[in-house]
Amino acid sequence: MRALLISLVLAASAFAGQCGSCEGTRVRGTVPLFYPCPDCRGTGEVADPPSEKVSGISDRRPGHPRPAVCRVVSTNGDQIAAGSGVLVRVSGTAGLVLTAYHVVRENRPTLEVTFPEGRTMPARIVAWDQDWDIAALAIGRPDAEPVAIAAKAPRRGDRLTAAGYGQVGVYREQAGRVTDYGSPTRSHPAQFVEMEGSARSGDSGGPIFDESGEIAGILFGAARGRTIGSVSTRLHLFLAEAAAKLPECTLCEARP
Repeated sequence: MRALLISLVLAASAFAGQCGSCEGTRVRGTVPLFYPCPDCRGTGEVADPPSEKVSGISDRRPGHPRPAVCRVVSTNGDQIAAGSGVLVRVSGTAGLVLTAYHVVRENRPTLEVTFPEGRTMPARIVAWDQDWDIAALAIGRPDAEPVAIAAKAPRRGDRLTAAGYGQVGVYREQAGRVTDYGSPTRSHPAQFVEMEGSARSGDSGGPIFDESGEIAGILFGAARGRTIGSVSTRLHLFLAEAAAKLPECTLCEARP
């Protein structure tokens, strides 16, 4: 299986006539992503240049993010990767954080998460899925309470809010409506949720909240004014499959 695209950024500009962002239904990138193009909607043609519309961005003051949203930093020598994550489970003295696999894939030797109150703790990868770009990290139990993963996937038009720390650790929330669904390949189900707004580098792995405050998805990338992430129903499958392969204590009780 091929790893998902680390950051889906399309450099080509579109112009009247042929769409410059896709090849029919395949968005251009280092990994083919079979996905209805947000510019031409899969038709291959656009009437006007695409706009970088971002809907409902609101920057929270530093130090005031949601308690369960953490920053994830992995290092390997002089290589550093920064992303975001969210606490989804606690049990005994341990916690479980979901993030994007590409954030932690290369730099496993030193992996840490930092919560808003300033507490930093070591983490280790206990489960991952390359196709859907999801990873589960075991940590010591933090002070924050976990956030529930929504049982149902959001519908088109529903309002979502993506959260993350960016590349330099500045927390931001961004709101937008669900615009579409996609998949990593034609053989996969459409369980990437697309929403309005462009995530930043370093927001990868952060949660996408629904209006009830539950997790509707885990962010993995952005393209052409849209943010994309694995939807909640895929997250439930990921955790269930991981639990079936590993002892439950590995997911719930293990400390790094």
